[in-house]
Amino acid sequence: MGKMKLPGKELGDNVQSQVIGSEVMTRNDYDIIRKKGYGEYQLTFLERANGISREEVLKGMAEAARIRELELAAMRRRGQIPLYGDLGGLVPFDAFSLARSIEKYYKDMFQIVDQLEELLPVVADFFVAAAEKTVAATGINRVFVGGSRSAGQFVAKKYFDRLIWPSFKAFIGNLTAKGIVPILHFDCDWTKNLEYFLELPRGKFVLALDGSTDIFKAKEILHGHCALHGDVPAAYFTVASPSELDEYCKKLIQIAGKGGGFLLACGCCLPMNARRENVETFFQAVEKYGYY
Repeated sequence: MGKMKLPGKELGDNVQSQVIGSEVMTRNDYDIIRKKGYGEYQLTFLERANGISREEVLKGMAEAARIRELELAAMRRRGQIPLYGDLGGLVPFDAFSLARSIEKYYKDMFQIVDQLEELLPVVADFFVAAAEKTVAATGINRVFVGGSRSAGQFVAKKYFDRLIWPSFKAFIGNLTAKGIVPILHFDCDWTKNLEYFLELPRGKFVLALDGSTDIFKAKEILHGHCALHGDVPAAYFTVASPSELDEYCKKLIQIAGKGGGFLLACGCCLPMNARRENVETFFQAVEKYGYY
């Protein structure tokens, strides 16, 4: 991930944070991962991306953990059950893509494919170890796993088969073997890749979609294999009428939710400019249509 603009600093107080896509990671950095591991490189990356010292990076990570602990405690006091304890990693392919920039990384994919194939499992193993620490710290065995740029929308099948799926499949298999449930927060269009998910452990993961993937096709292919989560698009909360949102939620519950294994949710995240009446309609839809 590149540098960020933050609310209250580079942006207004009530503006959503923004990621600036840039080449923070260089091609030479692959050698750091090879020699010192991905954990050491993460710290180097954060120093460089933020222009701060190693000490400041570690303090920031500790502060982020403290804030997350407070958030989880507040959710529990409200009687809410957190969907996941914290970040459990990314598709390894995406971890490099976000750090390198999409333009530079796709060149790597063509020019140094052997190096990537060697190092992607290193990233996967690091994420498994990090997820174990998250679960131990929070007591929640569900973790967020992000994916976007590795979708079939962006990557041809031959590269998906070689660079994306093997390390990701091993990553998810190792998580589930340790009793950790990955919540696959997968933005962008994964419709072409849906059958691959049948190779992941049955009943051990959740596939969370953002409105780009055909969730009804996902239901058709993956019914009984994993839970689906989603996928009311942002537009339904911001510009659609409450009745239009209600109708889409009804469709989701009755089709994607048929037979169980479905969590009604917004696609990706609830937009900051969501209309109150639409949010209320969203929750009311569960009571109206969520019983069989």
